[in-house]
Amino acid sequence: MRDALLAFISKAPEAAKIYVDELLECPFETIRRIAIYAIDQHYQKLDELIKQVLVEPYFTSNFRHELWHLLHNHYPQFSELEKVVVRKTIIGLVETSENNLQSEGASAYERAIWLKAINEYGDDESELYQECINIIGGEPEHPDFSSYMTVGWVDHKSPIPEDDLLSMEVDILVKRLESYKDLGNFREPGLEGLTKALRAGSESWASSVLYALT
Repeated sequence: MRDALLAFISKAPEAAKIYVDELLECPFETIRRIAIYAIDQHYQKLDELIKQVLVEPYFTSNFRHELWHLLHNHYPQFSELEKVVVRKTIIGLVETSENNLQSEGASAYERAIWLKAINEYGDDESELYQECINIIGGEPEHPDFSSYMTVGWVDHKSPIPEDDLLSMEVDILVKRLESYKDLGNFREPGLEGLTKALRAGSESWASSVLYALT
């Protein structure tokens, strides 16, 4: 549908504008996401529809990818009034805690996500973005995605330094190992790192430890 819609806009922009306008009224979010994507891709032909998407209900995770790129790609082309609307909408985003109280950190992070799309386009935008990242202590990763996955190598660390392992008496080390509980936190020292450190010891030392454990 997305590809067909882009072709429709290219061939019959006036008729397509009416159709995209209707898509923005659709109750299904996926259809409205396609409409926002179309406005981004054919902004010159569909810029009259921009006011309909610069409203708070679209500044949510479900529409983030499409709206974030629309802002990032075309914010400089917005009118001054439209830019003010964007900034006010972003500043007004509030995240609450489980107790229904406003969370300063979560709110700043949510605002930083959207400000990242426009922070390079003006002093006001840059200042607002800097205020948010000062609160959260860093920039948001992959701000145009509501969720993402990453891959890479993990160097498993031992919760007990290898030098300490080698310097302990076997019976003391065995007691330490038997009482150790792995919390299972990703990228933090844990059982796999401990096993790796044990294997790195001398063969006779490792054998003594394993024998004592069994």
